[in-house]
Amino acid sequence: MANRVKRLQFLSFFLYGLVAMIGLGLAWFVYSGMENVKQTATTLVEKQLPSLSLARDIALDLSEQERILYEYYATIKPELYINNFLSRNQILYQKIELLRNVNTDLSIQIDLMNELKVIQLFSQAFHLNMSSGNIDWDLAREQLEKVTDQRRLMDPQLNMLMFNVNHHVAEGYSATKQQLSTTAWSVIIFSVGLFGISIVLGRYIRNYIELSISNERLAMFPQRNPNPVLTLNSALEVLYHNPATIILLRTLKLPETPLALLASEIKLQLEATKNNVPPVQTFQHHVNNAFLTYEIHWLKDQHTFDIHMQDITEQKVAEKNLHYKAYHHDLSGLKNRASFFLSVDILFEAQVSFSLVLVEVAHYSKLVGDFGLSGATDVICSVAYQLGILFAETKKSLNGKAELFHIADASFIMLIEDVNSSESLKNFLSNIENHFDKTINTPLGEMLISMQFGVTEYPRCSKNANDLLLHAQIAIDNNQQLPTVNYFDHQLGSLHKRKQDLNKRLVNAIGSDEFELVFQPQMHLKTEQLIGAECLIRWHSDMGVISPAEFIPLAEQSGFILPLGKWILEQACKNLAAWQAMGHSSFCLAVNISPRQFIQPGFVTQVAELLAYYHIPPHTLELEITEGMMMGNHITSHQVLNELKKIGVSLAIDDFGTGYSSLAYLRQFPVDKLKIDQSFIKHLHVDLSAQSIVLSICQLAKNLSLEIIAEGVEYSEQLEILNQYQCDVIQGYHYSKPLQSADFLVFLHQKVNTLSATKI
Repeated sequence: MANRVKRLQFLSFFLYGLVAMIGLGLAWFVYSGMENVKQTATTLVEKQLPSLSLARDIALDLSEQERILYEYYATIKPELYINNFLSRNQILYQKIELLRNVNTDLSIQIDLMNELKVIQLFSQAFHLNMSSGNIDWDLAREQLEKVTDQRRLMDPQLNMLMFNVNHHVAEGYSATKQQLSTTAWSVIIFSVGLFGISIVLGRYIRNYIELSISNERLAMFPQRNPNPVLTLNSALEVLYHNPATIILLRTLKLPETPLALLASEIKLQLEATKNNVPPVQTFQHHVNNAFLTYEIHWLKDQHTFDIHMQDITEQKVAEKNLHYKAYHHDLSGLKNRASFFLSVDILFEAQVSFSLVLVEVAHYSKLVGDFGLSGATDVICSVAYQLGILFAETKKSLNGKAELFHIADASFIMLIEDVNSSESLKNFLSNIENHFDKTINTPLGEMLISMQFGVTEYPRCSKNANDLLLHAQIAIDNNQQLPTVNYFDHQLGSLHKRKQDLNKRLVNAIGSDEFELVFQPQMHLKTEQLIGAECLIRWHSDMGVISPAEFIPLAEQSGFILPLGKWILEQACKNLAAWQAMGHSSFCLAVNISPRQFIQPGFVTQVAELLAYYHIPPHTLELEITEGMMMGNHITSHQVLNELKKIGVSLAIDDFGTGYSSLAYLRQFPVDKLKIDQSFIKHLHVDLSAQSIVLSICQLAKNLSLEIIAEGVEYSEQLEILNQYQCDVIQGYHYSKPLQSADFLVFLHQKVNTLSATKI
């Protein structure tokens, strides 16, 4: 191309010489000016304008990339990242690489390349989060913000690049304008004819050079393109193919015929593209285990088809792997939670009745505690493997289709197109239940894995996916034996809803003054005197009077038992102080202490502060601790009991006989009283075995120098037997029911007055 330019330049000099030799000097001046114009134009065409165009394209592509990620966040469609984002990312890399050829400031190109790589890393992390079975939305938003911030970091480089280009263009324009002005005045002076010839020839040369440069650059693009580029005519004759075409044919071990890369229906595809508006279409093709995509362009003015091809095998394999991971559990390979929701939606749309069986490994937290997370994972994998085999073998006995899912660490789901009442479903579940009645082989050896089964049914019991999971879990939580299949019904649902309502109301019950303490008097058997009382709590809610047997376990589970226990203890001390101020200084009040409250740090300090604040003699406050609580953590219990004993508080073991007390520990505990559980007193007058147990407890207490209290005494026959067994104190409806504070005060005065009258 350079030789052709020189010949054109020589021709222009020759023509100028023929016109007038006398204008040689002036012609030389014009020639020099044109050289400057050409240089400026060449620089503008080859470097400045491409740089400006590339900078603008890169800025637009970066904004489009960011938009795709936000659309991905809104729609959770992985194909937006895989198909749109990654392809645009590849184009960005190519455009930034092109800056190296057209821009002398390589530092900007390097900075842009590095920052684009950072954006790619952030977007990959964002994609992994969004395509996981458990999306962390806070993390997703943070990742999007990082992409946006990184994209903004690229704006200054792009703006600087465009500024430099515009500056160079302005300078070139100014210089060219000045030169042309000078040349124009020179040519006018020389002659009108010479001016006309020089202008025509100059423009011809300039246009020809620009066209040549443009054509040469366009010709280099397909030659250097790493992807195959073909040109065909309507007769399927290959008019052109670049070197990458032959390389791909050899890689795929195909005949070195470019048409071998195209689908067998290529002729129909060409016709479809030709008739399409716009005349561009994209097709995919599978050949020799490779996936190819090609874009066909119909060039109407040349009556040819340009085909741009790309090998997307790696992308397809990655998509397949991502799709598999998106819908299968990482550990077991079973279908995961996302797959479960898809399957449920299909059944909903088809309006098919089905049962959902939630299968959980019981005591999974104990497995983790005993064997660590890795060991517990190995066990769960073994369970999943055996459950999968057993499920595949036994589902043939079902009347409908069935699917198995692994939705969480230790939770599995079976979707069965059958109803709960069918014999086939019951037999199917019985087989699985029986299988886990015996040990199974795990990497940790033979183990007995307890399983829990909760079953619900659509649409009879549950109306949507969330209800299905919730109701199956409610069925499991209601299970008392392992392994046992438990079915959800509306009664369980009502109980669950009531628990939820109670939990919500518990939080505000203290502030709303809904709790009340009542007091059940205690009588000394020998003297028949009122010596104390046990305080009991009552809850007067807008749902009615709630039994402690119902709300105390809920308070224990939620942790509300701590503020509730503190309130009970403080109210008990307040009442005890008031009664003692009335002259009942020896009166003793018993308060039940919950296990969580008992082991709470600072509990002993709290008791000591209340005694000091209300000026209560410590021995008149009796704290009742259950037998099971002390045996469950005897070291901590022993320490707390000793600290309480140091401040002088009276201590009693409540519900004695229902736990698993060790006599050795019982002897060591610094307790003052044993309280016989009312379950032994209830049938004492008619049950010989109950009498034997109560007698043994009384004898044990006497041998340990402990005071005996019997609760739940209702009949005089029970009272007589307890008298014979030398029981010290009783409480129950035979003596008095639990009384409100005002009624108890009246009862207290009556007993004191009666005692005084007897003495007189």
